Amino acid sequence: MNFILNLLFLISLGFGANYFQPNLHLLSRYQGSFEPFNFPDDTTLRIVGIMVEFLEEGTIEVPYNPRTSGNGKFLSDPSATYINFIDSQKSRCAGTLVDRPPHDSLYFQKQLEAVGNYYTNISGGVLSYTATIIKDKYYQVSNEMEYYAQGDTLLAEFFTEALDAAKSDIKAYFDLASSPDDVNDVVFVVFHAGLSQDFSYPYLDPTIYDLKSAYIDSAMMNKAIIKGVSPTEIKSVPIYTGIILPETYNIIYYDVVEDIYGNPDSGVDDLCAYQYGLTGIFAFLLGYELGLPPMFNTVTGDPRVGRFGLMDYGSNNGRGVMPAAPTPWTRIKAG
Repeated sequence: MNFILNLLFLISLGFGANYFQPNLHLLSRYQGSFEPFNFPDDTTLRIVGIMVEFLEEGTIEVPYNPRTSGNGKFLSDPSATYINFIDSQKSRCAGTLVDRPPHDSLYFQKQLEAVGNYYTNISGGVLSYTATIIKDKYYQVSNEMEYYAQGDTLLAEFFTEALDAAKSDIKAYFDLASSPDDVNDVVFVVFHAGLSQDFSYPYLDPTIYDLKSAYIDSAMMNKAIIKGVSPTEIKSVPIYTGIILPETYNIIYYDVVEDIYGNPDSGVDDLCAYQYGLTGIFAFLLGYELGLPPMFNTVTGDPRVGRFGLMDYGSNNGRGVMPAAPTPWTRIKAG
């Protein structure tokens, strides 16, 4: 078994790692204020996710915005027609598709389980997990994606507004649980419709107002509070931290992929190589919740341990499907 895991790790180091890299300097939102090695007392990681959409674009009230991906709604068509080249019946990828739609509650439940299994495995079974998506329902915030993409304070506002929209269902989840968790022990994850602005592409990306994925820490939330944002309270507990993620990192489902990498008119007829999974960045951001220290230069974003550690570019290994484990030093310090 160890031989197989080591083989997968070596494969992941080279599998698609150079197509594009996450911009860790922007992605981490590192404030230097998190509690180091902040593991749950009972070593059970509790993750609760909600699914959030924006105002729908392409209507009279809300015109289509070419500076954001998608139309503000989740990819819900299981036929995968999203991957056809524009004005064509030809598929952008005839091979394996990563994070195939529909992006519904089952899909996001599997995403939560994937990252939970990752941490259980890399901890040698020490860290277990529970994972729940709140209801088979999409919640909606009050603005378009571009509005929330214009600063860290607005990201914190988006996170809070998303939790507010789902507040009654989240409370019902805790009330109905046979063994209700302490709200303070739960990591809330907001999955939003569309892509995110987290990667350094080799060519110009026109969707500059996609949200940046983030770990919302107390420093970010406190800045938002100064500007009038009130943290969501669940069972009288204010929520100061959590994670924001897109529905997918797989750009192949969005027309912007042709703006960046081309189409048959420009001599490109296969875009399979430009797919990317959600697990890597999810595990990276969850690392901040658990107090795993960054292993890159937090001022410049330059790598230090590179592909050999989760809290550096190792989150990108296997195109985000097979992230590296945290460094041996990190695992030793974390016990």
